[in-house]
Amino acid sequence: MTDRFIINNCLTPKDRENLIRDCRPLLKKIENCPAYQTDAPIRTYPQFETIHKKFDNIAQHHLKRELKPDKSWFIMTNGTNDQFLMHYHPVDYAAVYYINSFPNYKNGTIFEEDGFIEASKNSMLLFPGHLRHSAPTFKEDFERYTMSLNWNFKTSHG
Repeated sequence: MTDRFIINNCLTPKDRENLIRDCRPLLKKIENCPAYQTDAPIRTYPQFETIHKKFDNIAQHHLKRELKPDKSWFIMTNGTNDQFLMHYHPVDYAAVYYINSFPNYKNGTIFEEDGFIEASKNSMLLFPGHLRHSAPTFKEDFERYTMSLNWNFKTSHG
């Protein structure tokens, strides 16, 4: 797992509350996506600008590379089996930021190669975009909010 990083304590509790509040009205069912999510260009929304800058800086620090931001979006899952979907991101690196968690629920992401990787509330799991993964299923009556972010490595001409 040397190409993956778990970064803890990314945002303040108030920032997390604001993310949930601000993303809720934007969540919807999107064709071919099993969960509720926002459209991908949330980088263009002023209320998310500061958060994106924080995550961009965190990712660059851990990867020790200059990054070119790509798409990002919010996802809300309720743990049902029909929301399980293995997928990958066509970018150099992707991240899942875990906005909230249910008490006594192990938060994280399931990877095709390695199984479940646990990551706590308010942490970001940074990983190569080609790795197939999915949100886990769970039985609790709970809305799980996450944020997905994508980056490509900056090249000298890009």
